[in-house]
Amino acid sequence: MIAANNGWFIALDNLSGLTTQLSDSLCQTATGAGFSTREMYSDTDEILIDAQRPIILNGIDDIATRHDMIDRAIIINLEQIPKDKRKTEARLWREFNIDKPAILGALLDQVSVALRELPNMKESALSRMADFEVWATAALPPDERETFVKAFNLNRKYSVELGLEGSPVAEALDKLLAKTKHVESTATELLVKLGSYVSDLTRMSKAWPQHPRGLSGEIRRLAPALRSRDITITCTRQSGTGKRLIDIRKTTVTTVTSSQKGANTDANNNLSCDDRCDDKGGCDDSRNGAKSCSSGCDDSCDDSRPR
Repeated sequence: MIAANNGWFIALDNLSGLTTQLSDSLCQTATGAGFSTREMYSDTDEILIDAQRPIILNGIDDIATRHDMIDRAIIINLEQIPKDKRKTEARLWREFNIDKPAILGALLDQVSVALRELPNMKESALSRMADFEVWATAALPPDERETFVKAFNLNRKYSVELGLEGSPVAEALDKLLAKTKHVESTATELLVKLGSYVSDLTRMSKAWPQHPRGLSGEIRRLAPALRSRDITITCTRQSGTGKRLIDIRKTTVTTVTSSQKGANTDANNNLSCDDRCDDKGGCDDSRNGAKSCSSGCDDSCDDSRPR
């Protein structure tokens, strides 16, 4: 908090992972946090520090593994710099200082555009970092906004999958739900069931919850990410006994393919590209029994779309 209070951003370099406490602290700082401590040379006076700062984390390993941090992050994988492209620090700063006025001017231009467009931006289906998403979108030309949102959502999806791959609990849940689509049990019973799908080495590791309470907390943290795999998790109480139960379901998503043309599958006309377009890339009017279809169909579909 002191570092955030004294600078405009926090940069941590060459990390080999994050402790749970540091990960939580960085999440708080990214979205805004406060810290109170006793003022020096006093008995009852208190100092409050409020800070909200952007954060840069750099390292070779997968640094962000907890989903609350992943949901706040943009993950960028950089390629190794070839030997013939490497520069000395003196040359790097010399070239940067030449470009610095243009870089600053471009940033200020984007901020001015964002300030102008922000009141007109629609807020719908936003991510956890809602203010960032709206600001970044407002700073772009209208024809580039959709591209940014798609890239941002794709990065978040990749990040979520990365976090699930690093979770032994998520891996065990996948194996359990491959055999049964619905599980309802207490945390104690679920810990035993999931334990049968991992090795002894995993069960003894710090990544594996050692008690039911730890499993319950891990399940809650994983729940938002598991929805991307069509797994829903709810916590309930059993009627009569009052037992806390964890309900886990694997839902099956039915996708509409081109072979189902003509079927009235969605009252709101939320059909896929294939269902709204014919083989020539135009609109297939037979689905709605009308001679015209929704606008934008001709523009959004072409012969290269997946079948």
